[in-house]
Amino acid sequence: MATVRHNAPASSGQSLTGIQLPLSKRLWFLVLWIFANIIGFLIGNALGATNDGLVSHLMSGRILPHIIGDWIFGASFGVAQWLVLRRFFPNSRSSLRWWIPACMIGFMVGARLGARFAPMVGDDTFLVGIAFGALMGISLSTIQCIALWLSGTLKSARPLLWIPVSIVAWIIGESIAFHFGFVLFGVPIEALAIALVSGIALLWWIKSA
Repeated sequence: MATVRHNAPASSGQSLTGIQLPLSKRLWFLVLWIFANIIGFLIGNALGATNDGLVSHLMSGRILPHIIGDWIFGASFGVAQWLVLRRFFPNSRSSLRWWIPACMIGFMVGARLGARFAPMVGDDTFLVGIAFGALMGISLSTIQCIALWLSGTLKSARPLLWIPVSIVAWIIGESIAFHFGFVLFGVPIEALAIALVSGIALLWWIKSA
């Protein structure tokens, strides 16, 4: 597979918008991004899902198993996303190391906030899914942006649009998950929806560099 070329000198503070890719590589990025998210979500669900994940069966308790499961779930798709991002943003590899812990912390915060507050909207699973997705999107994207900002990766305001994009992506994804009742075949559909929305946004930033 060909290595993406970049004309600028390598720098740990390289902005994620600072890379030019031809159409074929942008489309390849989207394909890999979707595939990575689906695999990451399937692994995360198998290991760290709140009710049916491996952690929930191996550990007892009301809080710690959920937190550890959330960390594992976030790490699973965080690693998958990181592998794609570091390939297409080679000059940001050093700062992208913060992506994985940001996903772990963000997913844990979003999942716990969602479990606590989303049911307050009522018994309608559609509305609960929207509320849960909004809390998840806000938590994940905010912590991701903070991590990348502190590392110097985000040099312009445009990547801050990642927050509303993530909110929309996770609202769609969690609405699907709640609709299917979190059954296994719903996981790749949820991941596909989240990856498609977030991937298109990333493509726009790459294209607009």
